[in-house]
Amino acid sequence: MYKGEVRKSIIRVMLIVIWAWFMHYCYIVDGQVDIFWMWILIGFPFGIYRIRLWLIPRNFDLGGTVGVWAMNIIAGCVLGGLVVIGYILELAYNVIVFILERN
Repeated sequence: MYKGEVRKSIIRVMLIVIWAWFMHYCYIVDGQVDIFWMWILIGFPFGIYRIRLWLIPRNFDLGGTVGVWAMNIIAGCVLGGLVVIGYILELAYNVIVFILERN
């Protein structure tokens, strides 16, 4: 393992932490953390562009079209939340391997 992978992992997680700090005004309600909104808001930028299959609203009225697009966005955000967890686990793995290789 080389330092570049560890640096890349650290930068990713730092960007996740900065994004979470920017969004914490939206997912803290009455001093309590709303886990669902936290998952959606933090996962949004990491999952929307990773979705490969978008449901195309066809032969729907306005309400059905908005519902299908909302489902697309929620699915992207949930996927992004899983990607964020993967990035954090990747950082932990890279740091452990880096420390073990140094010794």
